[in-house]
Parts: sequence; structure tokens; C-alpha cells
Amino acid sequence: MLYFFNFSNQPGNKFKELRVYPYTDVGPFILQNPDAFKFTSTELNERANAYGTKIFAQITMGLGRNYPNLPAPSLVHVYRHSGEVSPELTRDQIKSKIESVVKASKIAKDSGFSGIEVHSIHWGYLLDQFALSMMNHRTDEYGGSLENRLRAAKEILVGIKQECGSDFPVSMRLGLKTFVKDFEKASLTGENEAGRTLEEGIAIARLLESYGYDCLNVDTGLYDSFYYACPPMYMPKGYMVDLAEKAKAAVKIPIMAGGRMNDADIAEAAIRDGKIDAVVLGRAALADPEYPNKVLTGHTERIRPCIACNQGCITRLQQGKQPTCGSIQQRCVKFGMSCTPL
Repeated sequence: MLYFFNFSNQPGNKFKELRVYPYTDVGPFILQNPDAFKFTSTELNERANAYGTKIFAQITMGLGRNYPNLPAPSLVHVYRHSGEVSPELTRDQIKSKIESVVKASKIAKDSGFSGIEVHSIHWGYLLDQFALSMMNHRTDEYGGSLENRLRAAKEILVGIKQECGSDFPVSMRLGLKTFVKDFEKASLTGENEAGRTLEEGIAIARLLESYGYDCLNVDTGLYDSFYYACPPMYMPKGYMVDLAEKAKAAVKIPIMAGGRMNDADIAEAAIRDGKIDAVVLGRAALADPEYPNKVLTGHTERIRPCIACNQGCITRLQQGKQPTCGSIQQRCVKFGMSCTPL
């Protein structure tokens, strides 16, 4: 079993004066106290490994124009802040952020993590902003051509492989299509695409493979088209399968698909038919942590489904609260409380 955990993107923390806080212009939070991170993470991985579970640490380069006062590749409109633009990263700041991601990755490896997922060319986060021509207007080596716009992603990978070894697996979370007409103007049908077309998404997948990424974790959308980024209940289950299949046909590395992939029958069929290599579950794991065991034991009818309401999980997370699940009757709000599916 493979799980992804994001230890670097924690909305609600209030440490903006710290040099390595991920919301600043530098890098991941785990660099602030690596000894504490190693202590807790080593125990986590030892316990997980005892059950045959391997964990990848998801490490972010930053959030960029998705939030106010955060630097972006260029002076660009801040999401939901009319008239406000993000400050532009200098070349030295870009290099510093890349170095921080690499250092954090080495700490993660030394803490027992089995791999790294680079966060991310999706949801319009910082690496995504570099990759998107609508948000990257730079004229140096980090802007212009698609290869230049992916340069930070390439340099992060090179650094991780140098520090952690060529056989240390590295994944990238990749949005194959953005579904936007303009800033804060989503496109339900995907027509009049102003961001990333599926064709460009597949081109990016090919380039990431050529750089040496070991697998790709694909989805869709930006904050500006959030019903594709974190699809609610009116988005069809398994809508990612056909998009992911096109990426899989273009590369040889494994393709994992996330985004309303919580229907066990759809997921099984997609893997069986060779359309994808693995399924990524996030919200579904909150709704029923025993989801994988119920699939393995043939009791899929007992899975408590994620209803994609986005109320207990992403909404509470954005409010700085403890995430839970809206479909669970018990209220798992306080630390230490547990909700055991039947």
C-alpha cells in the first residue's frame, strides 16, 4: 500500500517570521526543526513498515498566488483578492527554494520515508504557476518555453537524486488540464482553455519522464476551477480515468489517478483494463480508513462512501480546523478522538 502525506503545507500555522516556513519565499516547514521531524517520522515509518506499508513524503515548493502576500514566478493576480498581485520571485529566491526542497527531501529519506512526491504541478501551486504560461511571464531561464517553465521541477529532481540516490523514487503531482477560461473563470466543459490543455499536460508528462521522475500522480484543475481540483458530488465518479489513460499511453512510468476515484468498481476496472497503474485516495480515506482492507477482503458494500461534500475535510482545513468527514455521524473534532467505521 502507498500513501502520500503532506508535511509541509499546513494552513493555519502562524510562523511567518521563520525563514523556512513554506508560505514565505524560501521553503518547507520541516527544515525548521529537522530533529523533531526525524524523531516522530522515524517512529511513524517503523510502524507503517511493520505492516508492509510504504510512505512517500509530499514536499512543497510553495503556494504562490493562491494566497495573498506570497511570491510567484511573476507579478500575477492573487486568487480571490481583487487588485492584489503576488510579488515576483528573484532568481536567487528560486534557487533557495529549490535547495530547501532538496534538503527537506534528504531529511525525509533519513527519517525512513520510502520516497518523495514533489508538490506540485497541480491546483495552481507554485510549481504549477511556473509551468503555466498564463502565470509565468519571466524572461530568464525559468520562463518562456515549456522546458524553461519546467526548469525548477527538473532542478528539484536532479537535486533529490543527487542527495538521496538515483534509486530513491520521486513522484510528481501533475494536473493534466486546468479547465479555466481566465483567472477565476472556470470552464466546466474545458472549452476556451486559457491555462493548460490536455495536450500540453501530456507533453509535460513526457518531459517529466525524460527528466527521471519515477511516477506521476495525475488530476485536474486549479483553485480557479476548484470543482475540478477538489471535485464535489456533482462531478462524476471516475471522470479522471479517460484523461489519465491518455497520459499513460504517452509515457512508460506508472500513472496514478486521483479525483473522485473512490468507487471501487470503477477503480478496479481502470487498473484491470490498463488505463492507469494505481488509484490515489484522499477524502475517501477520511470517510473510511478501512477502505483498502474492505476491498482486499471483498466487502466493498461495507465501505462508507465519500459523498464529496467537501465540508468536513477541505473546508475545515481551510478554516485552520482539524479535518474530519461530513459523512461520519460521530464528530471527530478534537485530537485524540477516533471514528471507527463499521
